[in-house]
Amino acid sequence: ANYEKYSSKLKDFQLLTTAIYPTEEWINLGHYQARPILGEQSFNVTRTDSHVRYLKIKFLTHYDNEHYCTISQIKVHGTTVIASLTEEFESSDSYIDQIRGQLTLDAESVFDSRNYIENY
Repeated sequence: ANYEKYSSKLKDFQLLTTAIYPTEEWINLGHYQARPILGEQSFNVTRTDSHVRYLKIKFLTHYDNEHYCTISQIKVHGTTVIASLTEEFESSDSYIDQIRGQLTLDAESVFDSRNYIENY
């Protein structure tokens, strides 16, 4: 968000991220363009293949001709590694329960067919 009335507003910027700092290797999350307004704006990051800790914002261009180009506030929303692992474990537990239930049904049908053959 930018609440400064007497500064240039950010236009084009690049988001970079990494899991460790300091580093020479940053992961590019993409290029984004802000609108020339005061207040909050949202930008959706679609790359979600890794967990990271540090975020770098590169100012590429700006609106207006003021001496300063400011950002008043940055909010980042996401999940922690622990939350993601917990979700994966819970989904794998339900998948294992489904497979276990299917195996039980298959085993019961095998025993039923053996009883049928023995009684025939």
